[in-house]
Amino acid sequence: MTMTRVQSHILVHTMLFSSDNGFRLDGRMCRRVNAFIAQWHRREKHTLHAVSMEADHLHLLAQLRPSVSTGAYVKKIKSAVARWINRRHPNDRRFLWDHEWRSFSISS
Repeated sequence: MTMTRVQSHILVHTMLFSSDNGFRLDGRMCRRVNAFIAQWHRREKHTLHAVSMEADHLHLLAQLRPSVSTGAYVKKIKSAVARWINRRHPNDRRFLWDHEWRSFSISS
């Protein structure tokens, strides 16, 4: 019996929300974060289709490696982005993510 490989493309639309501690990113910093996120996805071998960092939330549309769960992806991207922002934006207030996040899968 021969098994046929089916190639499916599952995209994950993820929304992350920043903590309500008064820390807001300006437009220039949002653009820099978008560039960092694109680099991070290449390094992690995920395919990033769209990214939009706003002052208080982030939208991502990505195709994850098959071995990575959405929860693991969210944990890693939240950590990497917060660390990157806080290293470049020393402030009295630190950038923090809210515990809540949303993710939707889209298949093609």
